Amino acid sequence: VWLAQIRCLMPLIDEERARIEDWMRTEIRDLPAGQVLEPGDLYGLMQDYPRLKMWRGGHRKRLIYWLRDARNRLAHMTPLPPEDIARGRDLIWQDREHS
Repeated sequence: VWLAQIRCLMPLIDEERARIEDWMRTEIRDLPAGQVLEPGDLYGLMQDYPRLKMWRGGHRKRLIYWLRDARNRLAHMTPLPPEDIARGRDLIWQDREHS
């Protein structure tokens, strides 16, 4: 189960991470160029810039938290429960709908 989730979810997590990183670079102008922002970095920036937390009702904040937690669990060889995967898909859908 874990290996299947790595193959299916990690590319999706990275795609969403990159999409949100692009957005953060437009919102925070002084981010170092060329540095890839991992989900934990995005989480940290969200904490450092409170105005970003409520972007579009907080949808993006919840997605960033999910990306960080899901990636950490998978990196530590812990499969995600089906309801957690469904929640992640909902958060991605909500965020994309409001972008």
